Amino acid sequence: MEPPVSQQRFGNSRPRPIDSITDLVAWRRQRERGELAGLSAKRGRKPEPVNPLAKRVAELEREKRRLERKLEQAELLLDIQKKASRLLEIPLRSQDDDGSA
Repeated sequence: MEPPVSQQRFGNSRPRPIDSITDLVAWRRQRERGELAGLSAKRGRKPEPVNPLAKRVAELEREKRRLERKLEQAELLLDIQKKASRLLEIPLRSQDDDGSA
């Protein structure tokens, strides 16, 4: 890695301002090749990485909420049926009962 033209002329004692177009061209070439590591990092906020599964996760969460509401309604209906059968003294079939007489 060769130092910029301005440092070749004045030594490495301290950085000098860019004196000419030649120095600017040399600096740009070094920057493009990645030799100036300190200047390659971008400043500011880093963009948030996009999760490729985020859309699918959101869909599944919506479906889960929908199914939970549906389950809650079904449980409510079962409770109402149990209370009505007790009030009317109608025996409910157990899950063990397969319906055969």
